[in-house]
Amino acid sequence: MSSSHFASRHRKDISTEMIRTKIAHRKSLSQKENRHKEYERNRHFGLKDVNIPTLEGRILVELDETSQELVPEKTNVKPRAMKTILGDQRKQMLQKYKEEKQLQKLKEQRE
Repeated sequence: MSSSHFASRHRKDISTEMIRTKIAHRKSLSQKENRHKEYERNRHFGLKDVNIPTLEGRILVELDETSQELVPEKTNVKPRAMKTILGDQRKQMLQKYKEEKQLQKLKEQRE
């Protein structure tokens, strides 16, 4: 009896409906994972509480004052170097994003 049960189970697993069901389930799981990743990525951009005073503006003002007093005039080259570093970082992030996007497309094509 177990062999007939195995045979019917095997037939059920290779049927087209079962394959479609498995693909839909995998797709649903990947969408759920992507939703969760997006939630985690955007989690720190949540709504700010109005009752909590924001110190960001004050900190920026203090930084501007101290930078004007302490930075010598010869540092004109450093902002340019910083811009190139930031530009390179953006390029690397863009390249990484493109590679991830391409891998995701390949995975979807396999399914």
